[in-house]
Amino acid sequence: MSILFIIALISIIISYLSIIDNQYFNIGLFAIGFFIAGISATSVLHPSLSFRELTRKFVLILAFGLVFSLLSSIIVTYFMDISLNNINIVLSIFSIILMIIFLFRDKGNKKNSEVTTESKINENIAETVDDIENLTDDGGSYSKISSLAILILAVFTLMSMTIPPFNVLHVWYFAIIPFIAFVPGYYIINTLVTRKDDLLVVERMSVAVFSSLIIMSIIGLIIVQINGKLNMRYVSIILVILSVILILVYLIKIRKVPNNERFYHRKTNILLVIFAIIAILAIVGSGIYATTENLGQGNTTFVVNGINKTADSNGYVNFTDGENVSVQLNVTNQEHKNMNYTVRVEVHNDTTNKTLTEQPVSLKNGQSWVLPYNLTMSPGQKDIQFVLYKNNKPYIIRHLYCNVTSDYNESE
Repeated sequence: MSILFIIALISIIISYLSIIDNQYFNIGLFAIGFFIAGISATSVLHPSLSFRELTRKFVLILAFGLVFSLLSSIIVTYFMDISLNNINIVLSIFSIILMIIFLFRDKGNKKNSEVTTESKINENIAETVDDIENLTDDGGSYSKISSLAILILAVFTLMSMTIPPFNVLHVWYFAIIPFIAFVPGYYIINTLVTRKDDLLVVERMSVAVFSSLIIMSIIGLIIVQINGKLNMRYVSIILVILSVILILVYLIKIRKVPNNERFYHRKTNILLVIFAIIAILAIVGSGIYATTENLGQGNTTFVVNGINKTADSNGYVNFTDGENVSVQLNVTNQEHKNMNYTVRVEVHNDTTNKTLTEQPVSLKNGQSWVLPYNLTMSPGQKDIQFVLYKNNKPYIIRHLYCNVTSDYNESE
């Protein structure tokens, strides 16, 4: 391990000082750092194994190497100039930190060898109990049931994000949790390593959580690059669809593996089923509540501010020629869903009917938007209309009847 520590330190120096400015060399340095990070993380998880035994945990090394490489890329993207040298520096720092943690764990193991031996015996007993429990599972039926439960939950989660009245109370914030932190990575590792003896349960769970979070981060970065900002709703929809695809691939893959050799963990599968049932009931309950409490019947408010004069007995507001009037058109979406609107300012009189301005706007539920607009008054009587269109139809019309003393000219 000391040799890996020295290599990681040399990598930091070379990358920081740019001693060798060659793209292919830097790629090679990154590949070395990738495996060092994977080996270091695996050694923290298994401090009692020799270096030769560690190298046999090839799947775990690749998984941890991928995790810390992606973490390094994310850190560089947000806090540093994006370059392969900077990624190599951060990746090597991760490796050194992991090796230091390994040294502390290794010393603890040596000081407590008797305790370690006893814990290993207990671990073997626990694994034996799990194996006995799993023998009652008919060829991994728990895995199939939990996979089916997650597939059904995926459908309900998409409903809770897109279809009223299920999307009114935003229960999907709860239902999406396993798709963010566990499900994608869990089915990836179980598809790649289908046999139960190839990886320990703790290794599978660690890879599942880490890789799921990394997948979420990558999708988030892509959304930011495309959309200019992070939208967790889009990220969640993509994660749910990706999880469905991964589960279907997993179910196809395990058909080729004998029942007694498949990996399945009874407790994990039961927890997934329980969570799916609770989340589905919550989504259905939210839809029923939104319907019975009439929450699905939303509305939009449209207010015109800035007119500080009162109308006369005929309903007209008096203005003088050349007077400037600044108004603010305030739209608030309370429809319990995302809405597309169009705001128009129109003028109507005996000789003129024209649109002064037209502005489309998209608002999320609960979001407000203000359009400032300036009018310069000129003589005549006219009806200035502030019109809010919803679904391409006039929804709310606010009238300003004007009486301007001495031709009418509007300008922004």
